[in-house]
Amino acid sequence: MISCFYAGIAGALMAYQFQFVSVDYFPFIDSLWYIGVIIIGGMGSVPGSIFGVIFVKGISEILTLYVAPLIAKVFPALGLQISSSISLIFFALIVIVFIVYDPRGLDYRWNVFKNYYRLWPFPY
Repeated sequence: MISCFYAGIAGALMAYQFQFVSVDYFPFIDSLWYIGVIIIGGMGSVPGSIFGVIFVKGISEILTLYVAPLIAKVFPALGLQISSSISLIFFALIVIVFIVYDPRGLDYRWNVFKNYYRLWPFPY
């Protein structure tokens, strides 16, 4: 309820700022990105959403800076637009892999890692 209140206030302030409200400000692809980030990070946890954003943006930057120019160099017929396309394709593949193999997300993996090293020398 509190987050909906803040979202409503933010929407009202944005409408006042722009003096115009349109659905073009809220594309559907952004909703898909948010859902994918929540799936990757782990549903139902605040650290999971933060882990998801860091993971997705980190992978996106690595793909844009290193992988896409390499693919464009190897396959010149694809052109320079490959950077935007490959990041979307890779993001979809990551979401599918997380849904199939690790539906609890990165937050669960982080908690497993912490619990293992908390008891590491004496696992009793």
